[in-house]
Amino acid sequence: MQQIDKSLRIKEETKVVIDHLNDNGNYVIHVYDVVEREKGSHTATIGWYKVDVTKGTMEEYY
Repeated sequence: MQQIDKSLRIKEETKVVIDHLNDNGNYVIHVYDVVEREKGSHTATIGWYKVDVTKGTMEEYY
């Protein structure tokens, strides 16, 4: 998670969440902000990323 935080320079309030492991065993990470509105809230996706922990790489996903 720190790799994503550092490489994207995200804001403190931005959420970085492991969504799932894909079929190759890589983590799929969802990065988003929660947008608060008068009638509720919604998420604003910044991006989806694939993290290969064996290679130490990260790339955009989807």
